[in-house]
Amino acid sequence: MAGRKMRGHKSNGKKPDLKVRLLTGGVLVVVAGTLAYLGSLALLALVLVLVLVAQGEFYMAVSRAGHRPATSLGLVAGATLLIAAYRRGVGSVPVVLFLTLALAFVWHAWGRGKDKALADLAVTILGVAYVPLLASFAAAALSRHDGRAVVLATIGAAAAYDIFAYLGGRTWGRRPLAPRISPGKTREGALIASAGVVVATAAVAPLVGPWNIGEAAVLGALVCIVAPLGDLFESVLKRDLGLKDMGAILPGHGGVLDRIDAILFCVPASYFSLRLFGL
Repeated sequence: MAGRKMRGHKSNGKKPDLKVRLLTGGVLVVVAGTLAYLGSLALLALVLVLVLVAQGEFYMAVSRAGHRPATSLGLVAGATLLIAAYRRGVGSVPVVLFLTLALAFVWHAWGRGKDKALADLAVTILGVAYVPLLASFAAAALSRHDGRAVVLATIGAAAAYDIFAYLGGRTWGRRPLAPRISPGKTREGALIASAGVVVATAAVAPLVGPWNIGEAAVLGALVCIVAPLGDLFESVLKRDLGLKDMGAILPGHGGVLDRIDAILFCVPASYFSLRLFGL
């Protein structure tokens, strides 16, 4: 997530939160690395669980705001999207989306709460399009022989952007990046993160994935564009819903969706880089 300006806060009030964040992040890294070592199916299972939990957090949040999404239908559609993308590639995604839209229309048109059918249909489809649809590109990448490396490199680049932006914003942050959406994020943090991620991705990604140095630098540049967009997109939703976090399942991070918001936007960019360079 983009850098936050930390000046003016007492350091002793932030250290415990930072330690909890680091501990939680470390546990997630160990779990992801272990499952990746076990194979693509094991890593896909982790992706499936995290995505469905994040999607469930979204539906719970909009439900508390007064909407009535078709949660069970949306979660089944989300799982189907991921499995279909892994087994059949991204070409299967439009078929699943069409069926989801048709079934959701029937659900809301003839189901409960017909007076708000349009709004409830919209949040149902948004829950599918926002979380599992974007994550389906990671599932499709996992079907490749080097899919685990591609997914882990993409997650690593998104995490690096988060870390560089936080440190850069904390140290040199002065000007808000998007003051009306998320005033704590700074332009300086974003610039430092962009430079750091392009260099780090160009150096590390060719060692684990199919990219050469130049292609990896392009991947890093794409991550620098879409990672803050993913963060800001969720910030817009949370601001509209009056929430600080989408959930509380991850100590120090909030919900799963709060942790993977930038990653969701990065995996399609990573998949696009593979197609762009014919990899």
